[in-house]
Amino acid sequence: MLSWSETSPSVNHLYNNVCRSKREYVQGCAYASGAHFETFLWRAQHDLPWAVKFQRAHRLSNDLNWFRLECVHAKPSRYKRDMRTTVFGIAIDVVSLAMAAERIVMWLYEDAIGRVVITPNLDHAVQFGKSAALRHAYEKAALVVADGAPLVWASRLGGGAELPERVAGSDLAPLVLKLGAARQISVFLLGAGPGVAERARAQIEVLYPGVQVIGVESPPFGFEKDLAYCRGLAQRLSALRPQLLLVGLGAPKQELWATEYAEQLGAKVILCVGATIDFLAGEIPRAPLWMQRRGLEWLYRASTQPGRLVPRYARNAWYLPGLLWQQAQSAKGSPQKR
Repeated sequence: MLSWSETSPSVNHLYNNVCRSKREYVQGCAYASGAHFETFLWRAQHDLPWAVKFQRAHRLSNDLNWFRLECVHAKPSRYKRDMRTTVFGIAIDVVSLAMAAERIVMWLYEDAIGRVVITPNLDHAVQFGKSAALRHAYEKAALVVADGAPLVWASRLGGGAELPERVAGSDLAPLVLKLGAARQISVFLLGAGPGVAERARAQIEVLYPGVQVIGVESPPFGFEKDLAYCRGLAQRLSALRPQLLLVGLGAPKQELWATEYAEQLGAKVILCVGATIDFLAGEIPRAPLWMQRRGLEWLYRASTQPGRLVPRYARNAWYLPGLLWQQAQSAKGSPQKR
């Protein structure tokens, strides 16, 4: 869990200058703490059209462990900005958790509104081929990250770019909140059961002081079919204009609703995060870290909510061999560029 320091404008200034440069060689320098050095290197080499080489200079502070970063050379790279790879038919952004969070935080301070972020898992992949509306939502999304471990594993079958890691919505949302806390970002929580979002708000205020939760709402079941309610909700959100809207309505409802109303909600970024609001509230426990790292979080969740999740996971397991075969057959060509 990393956050940018107060000198991040200097780092980002160099980063953006390198990104815009059309020359083979560029020069410049900036400062960053040692804690952020490796993340900055990854970002520069994997999220830019130029592979940038940096070197460490002398330590500036023993207490803060600050280093001077000097850009000494830039050259064309095989990595491209906005790289995507196709997994189970879904175009997914090739980003790490840190890269995805940093991109979202950057968007929170841009003028554009209505950027939708989708976090697909295996259940999404099963529904993707059957729903034209869901495919349309994915086409319109500003960022698509792999929430499910099977998607990361399938990307390694060859042909396209490999996904660097799982980017779970339940990890992405807290990291965005942590990065945005120092800047006092405004957030609205939409979803979860009655009272759950309120408890999540209380937890956010404790864990991420500085984050302003400016509203919460738990829509009634079937609300998406009530045009008057949806329009009223969109108007309320537009009046508040939260920078970040966390939507936890379950898939594919949250993706379809967010895509349909994205331009009317006034939010800079709409992050579709499933059960994350429940996690933030402490309503549902996360799996132990060792299970998350081994792609076994689904097993833990099935044990805690068997009635709801076991039938879904059984259905997904039935479709998985076919999806893997399809991925292996189509795993050729280059990663997509948006």
